Amino acid sequence: MTIKEIETLSGLPRANIRYYESEGLISPKRAENGYREYSQADVGIGPYRVLRIFAAAHWAEQCGIRTDRQQKEHTMTIKDMEMQTGLARANIRYYEAEGLIAPERAENGYREYSQEDAETLLRVKLLRALGLTVGQIKAIVRGETELDAALSARIAAIQKEKAALDRAGEIAGRLRQAHAQFRTLDARPYLDEMQTERVLERDTLPKEHFPWQRFFARLVDAQIYRTLWVLILPALSFNMLKTGIGGQVFMELLALGTMFLLEPLLLSRFGTTAGKWLFGLRVTSPDGRKLTYAEGRERTAYLFWYGIRLNLPVFRLYRLYVSYTDEQQGKALPWEDGSEQTIRDHAGWRFAAAAVLAALLIAGGVLRVLLTYGPANRGELTVAQFAENYNTILRQFGDYDVELDETGRWQEESEFSMDGGTVSVTFSDRYPQFEYQTENGSLTGIVYHAEGGEADSWISIPSGSVMQYALFAFAGAEKGHILLDKPLQEAASELSNCVFSEYHTVVDGVAVDYTYTDTIIDDVRTQYSYTLTLTKVQK
Repeated sequence: MTIKEIETLSGLPRANIRYYESEGLISPKRAENGYREYSQADVGIGPYRVLRIFAAAHWAEQCGIRTDRQQKEHTMTIKDMEMQTGLARANIRYYEAEGLIAPERAENGYREYSQEDAETLLRVKLLRALGLTVGQIKAIVRGETELDAALSARIAAIQKEKAALDRAGEIAGRLRQAHAQFRTLDARPYLDEMQTERVLERDTLPKEHFPWQRFFARLVDAQIYRTLWVLILPALSFNMLKTGIGGQVFMELLALGTMFLLEPLLLSRFGTTAGKWLFGLRVTSPDGRKLTYAEGRERTAYLFWYGIRLNLPVFRLYRLYVSYTDEQQGKALPWEDGSEQTIRDHAGWRFAAAAVLAALLIAGGVLRVLLTYGPANRGELTVAQFAENYNTILRQFGDYDVELDETGRWQEESEFSMDGGTVSVTFSDRYPQFEYQTENGSLTGIVYHAEGGEADSWISIPSGSVMQYALFAFAGAEKGHILLDKPLQEAASELSNCVFSEYHTVVDGVAVDYTYTDTIIDDVRTQYSYTLTLTKVQK
């Protein structure tokens, strides 16, 4: 027997029969076409034992009496609805949004669907399969249109579509018989002959848009990727201070690479990223499932170009602005084909928490740089500690130059790593020696003096880099100072620019005095002298 015959025999709705089957009360076989085949055994074990079970359950249900099993049947989750109706979650949400079903809400906020909701969706599914529009189905549910009238209209439409298909098939046959070629094909007469259009309707939830949340979520994610490498690179002896723009570009490339590998993984495992999670955003496929890693990778690749333009300056900001305005206007973004975003809530605390997190990330990155790039020793210095500071700063700025030994004098030989090998360089009286002033073992002043002349040039330029590094190593060691302090940077810049003049200043407890003199002896010889004095002063 078919399920329809079982319905007639037992007086039970089809949904109940399916339910009792799922509970193991009957076990119909499957035919080759996949349909269930019910036997006499399913309804005739004993003197209609199963039918009596059916009848008793049905009677109790009609009288408003529900057993525990029936109560379980009465309320279902959306997952249960997916299994019972064969509809995707997105479709169920859509039909709910259209008012075709109205599930109740439990105390925990989750939807509770009834058996009647399932039956309604099955009816909707059938009518949609027959080609009725959602608007037509809504009119039927509201009683504005009779089902019979809607079906009659649909039959007429099907006949019209069939005639159009027949015409299309006939025209396709004529074109094939005439061996038509694309480049020489005159389409106008055939289009006039067909005079038909087809409009397809997609049953999905109305797309929601979250421009502000998505904009700031992207900024937070980008800052996380950058901060990650700001923390890692110094440990790998990569000096971002000395590399300038090149170092920033390199770090952006690393951040992009991390995003390309990590973001698809996060989307496939959790359906969100750190920034998106903070703003309550979730990325899924149109049917509500999590993206696969391949789908997430494709989405991220499109985002690289259309969303952030490979993080190129100016272009990135422009694309972020365009994406924001498109999202605000309800336009589909290029990387969202095959995915959509939902949001848990619009709580204001999310925005505040994201702002705090972004500030912490930026501050952490800056602090990491400041702690990494600077003197090795701070406070009161010995001569050996000053020498260590000088050598550290020399290496940080990537200057392959002579270093100081523990006594504060220039090393006779220094080793440098270049091109995967070690190079030894010997220095012999290249620079004048520092003169140190100490008190109770603590360094109180430094003098760097040079004088001489050149016979083959008009003048010999003083060593500005040596003076700058000495300033950073001595004045930069003061407590509260950082290598990027504006007064310290200005003083270092002046020492580099005014090598043929004078310069005097005080950098937070350290007096900086530079003097220069020269005397022209004849057309080819010049005598010169310059002195840099760094002295601790009373604050």
